[in-house]
Amino acid sequence: MELQNVNHKKVFSRLGVSLFIITILVNAVQSIMGMVINKFVPEFAESSWYIYSMIIVSFYFVGAPVFYLLVKKLPTGETKEKKSFKWYEFICILIMCFATMYIFNIIGVIINYLIGLVTGGTSVNPLNTMIGGLDLLPTVLVAGIASPIVEELVFRKVLLERLRAYGDVIAILVSGLCFGFYHGNIAQFLYASALGFIFAYVVIRTGKLRYSIALHICINLLGTAILPQMIQLGTMATMLVGMAVIGFIMLGLILFALAIALKKLKFEKGEIDLEHPFKTVWFNAGMILFVLISLASFVVVALTV
Repeated sequence: MELQNVNHKKVFSRLGVSLFIITILVNAVQSIMGMVINKFVPEFAESSWYIYSMIIVSFYFVGAPVFYLLVKKLPTGETKEKKSFKWYEFICILIMCFATMYIFNIIGVIINYLIGLVTGGTSVNPLNTMIGGLDLLPTVLVAGIASPIVEELVFRKVLLERLRAYGDVIAILVSGLCFGFYHGNIAQFLYASALGFIFAYVVIRTGKLRYSIALHICINLLGTAILPQMIQLGTMATMLVGMAVIGFIMLGLILFALAIALKKLKFEKGEIDLEHPFKTVWFNAGMILFVLISLASFVVVALTV
């Protein structure tokens, strides 16, 4: 399909409605699985694999394949660069990712605290509630390794390829925000979107998905497995974790500042120059549906967690 001959508003609407559909599907599959398991094998519901099995089936085997089938005929942009990172470049980007995660996680905690004051509840990050107390092995395998791989394939492979023709800025912002919205709660929306911007930039600049997958795995392993295990070791370990977090934030901010000062960041125009980019991207039926269902999820999570 020639990019110049397509209705670009319909392209974004198709992407949005596809994300809307898999959001519905994933939640429906999880609800059905939960009812079936609790009725026929209630003992499995006490296992750590209970929650992770629902993620595996609903997103890996239903949501991700359906999304690909829904958007595969949409036009894709060309990969302009093929670049390999040196080991120290990867470490620098990883530190910036850590800093981004911690900063936006802190902002999310503050927002959740304020929401809790208004609603009278104890609004928290539902991810922490979900994985709290679960066994380490399934957490590492699913949350730490498998989920980052599947999420990168969906958001930085399938989705990003269909955004690249519109230029780096639109591709990075839209893929990152969609990644954040898909998480369905305000806390994860903030840091998932911010990390999504970095992951998308890395894929665009290098042309290689393996770097974003590696970054994503490192982030998830740190947040879901390594830090929780260290905190359980006692007060001294918790203090060391706090000091490490502060160090990552400070070093990450310095690296961001250097990247800007040395003009290391590069954003190229795409094959298509949209006359009204914001209106074209977001003011269409598909994207509106996806954003609305995501915001509805934000509200439900804030009122029920």
